[in-house]
Amino acid sequence: AEGPARVLKTYMEMDQVQKGDILVTVSTDPNWTPVFPLIKAAVTEQGGVLAHTSITAREFGIPAVVGARDATNTIKTGQKIRVDAGQGAVYILGNN
Repeated sequence: AEGPARVLKTYMEMDQVQKGDILVTVSTDPNWTPVFPLIKAAVTEQGGVLAHTSITAREFGIPAVVGARDATNTIKTGQKIRVDAGQGAVYILGNN
């Protein structure tokens, strides 16, 4: 998936998510579930195959990369990114 990154530190900010964004955050829990129908993909710094992000992304049929160390500091909101869940990779494609 490719699209604009939406970097959020807590679920209290999830009202900022726009349809087509790629969510970038530390981790997710059930509080984040309402954003999954809106996002193209998810990237989290923490988690594994049984993490909330992994399971919920599979349920919604969207790619997710978990365990992306320092993603919330490296990726900036608005940057175009590509999420390759098959390779477990996230690529920064541009500033907007």
